[in-house]
Formats: sequence, structure tokens, C-alpha cells
Amino acid sequence: MIHKNKIIKDMGYSIDTSAIIELKRRYRTDIFASLWSEIEHLIHTGRLIAHTTVYIELEEKHDELFKWSKGKNIKKMFKKDFSKGFMDVFEQIQNDYPDLVDYTSSKTKADPFVIALAAHRSLIVITHERIGVGKTKIPNVCRDLNIPCLFYNELPDFFEIEGWSF
Repeated sequence: MIHKNKIIKDMGYSIDTSAIIELKRRYRTDIFASLWSEIEHLIHTGRLIAHTTVYIELEEKHDELFKWSKGKNIKKMFKKDFSKGFMDVFEQIQNDYPDLVDYTSSKTKADPFVIALAAHRSLIVITHERIGVGKTKIPNVCRDLNIPCLFYNELPDFFEIEGWSF
């Protein structure tokens, strides 16, 4: 969904829970240590962030991932942004895409926060979701709002954009 020639090197990223889960599933830390070192460097430099609602989703879903996310070098990636500019974008997303999340569920709904954070701070969204047909997903909203988005099987594109090779 993203055209790599439109990516500005050194842009930052707003990462969704699904992408963190997929990274951990596909690239185990004990085998891909250098990859995780690079990811931690992006976190340390503030280029890889997530809204605090992603942290809450990790807490609700995955013991191992939540333990990782609580680490002192990792936890700083989670940003609590409720500024006026952020909230304006967030409310626009909620109004324009009411089916983005299931509000009848008791689970945390990070998707609009992930997108709003990217839009407000000019970041690239990273998600493991696919474009939804009949249901709105993160890539659909990013496409409509012209927010760069790496999705589903494009995680290797993320590595390429960063100039990583393993």
C-alpha cells in the first residue's frame, strides 16, 4: 500500500498491536537479536512509537509481549497524546469510520488512536491488518486519509526502508 519512493528516510512510525504481535511471532528475539536491537534503537530515538492504548491491548492479550513492553527501554515507546490536534483527528476518524472498531466489545480499541497518532505527527502506520472488504480496517482509513501505511506482509519493506539487512 505504501510507495517506498514516497517515504522520507528517517520518518517515524506509529505501530499497531497486530504488527507487534506479528513481529514477535515471526522474528523471535532469541534468533533475530540484531533485528530487535535495531527496533529498540528506533524506540530509543523516538522514531517507533505507539499510543498507550496499544500497551493496554498488549496487557489484555499477550503475557510474553506485555512483559516485553514493560521493559524500561521499551515502555517509553507508548505515548499518551490527547492534545487538541490529536483529538481533532481522532474524532474525525471516529465520525467518518464508525465501523473501524466494535464499540459493543469490552476490549480496548487502539485502531483509531494508532491512525490519529500517525496523522497528527506525520508518521507511517505499521499494522498487520489487511485492507478490509465490507469492514473498515486500518489500511482502508490510511488509504483514504493519505497516511503512509505498511500492512499485512509488508514488514520486510519496513526493514528495507530502514536499510536493515540480516
